[in-house]
Amino acid sequence: MSHNPQKIEFINSKIMGIKARMLKDEELKTLALLESIEEVIERLEKTQYKEVIEENSLYMRGGKLVEFSCYKWVVGVINKISKYFTKNQLSVSNLFLKRHEIKNLKLLISSKVSGKSWEEVEPLLFPLMSPSYYLNLFKSDYSKMLQKTEIGREISKIKTSELWRGKEQIMEKLLRSGEMPLFLILSLELYYGVYLENLSKSNLSGKPLQILRKEQDIKNLNLLFYFKEKGKALEEFLNSTFRGGLLKEEELARAWKNEDYLERILRKYKTSISSEMPGLEMKLGLIKEKREFNYPIGFEKVLAFFLFLESEAELISYIARGKEIGLDKETILRVLPS
Repeated sequence: MSHNPQKIEFINSKIMGIKARMLKDEELKTLALLESIEEVIERLEKTQYKEVIEENSLYMRGGKLVEFSCYKWVVGVINKISKYFTKNQLSVSNLFLKRHEIKNLKLLISSKVSGKSWEEVEPLLFPLMSPSYYLNLFKSDYSKMLQKTEIGREISKIKTSELWRGKEQIMEKLLRSGEMPLFLILSLELYYGVYLENLSKSNLSGKPLQILRKEQDIKNLNLLFYFKEKGKALEEFLNSTFRGGLLKEEELARAWKNEDYLERILRKYKTSISSEMPGLEMKLGLIKEKREFNYPIGFEKVLAFFLFLESEAELISYIARGKEIGLDKETILRVLPS
């Protein structure tokens, strides 16, 4: 963390204390073997999630209650630990929550386009800020929505040449045609890519940042499958890819042209061309990678712990949602760490 060994020891002891309260793999399997979503909630009320579940149970039910409560707890822990960071460390740790805020903003924009109501949108938001904050944004005009956010203000400070790099034609076309919602959504994606690329040049983050970059790779690989299925051209695919991943543009182009090369890449992401659900397999593979918490003491260990926190919330949410839609126990167990 910093050069202060006492501070390092203090933060490490807090992390170990929190981790001791978290669910072990066997406890996740126990949740998966329960008969109903109600039993899952009852079991979680005996864990560290008790307070947030009780807090939100007045206006939420079922899988949404579980998902919201778990992520709310994660956000609280990350914010609590981040208070002890230096300014440079904070710029890295902020990324773990910032990527979820970007998803929230994209959801608000796309939902306005599709004519969804606030009641439809609100349950889908990641619990970073209060519902009233997001409702205020949702009621705003497109042109003013991002201006009200910290991310929007940060985007405005980035040079256009840096933000739009490689996407100049698309951004200029959207701007000329007045397609503001799509322009804003793409601006958010480009901002996140720039943020990832800049942090990857630092020595603060190590392997945890690589996992976030792999998330970008997975989005690009899913995009590759989609564009091929729709009969699109390679150029259209490359113009639509997300920045900040580990796979370079030339590697994605080669994967598009060469199935053997694509298969080699997919194996690294725990799936294959023949898979019926490659996107899901890649996502679940990354969740399991987040649970590999074997790092030496220091800042990298803290970032790894953030991913570990997130992986638990993701797996519990998957179990709860699976119970809610009637997935059988064997299907749910297959995604859990072995």
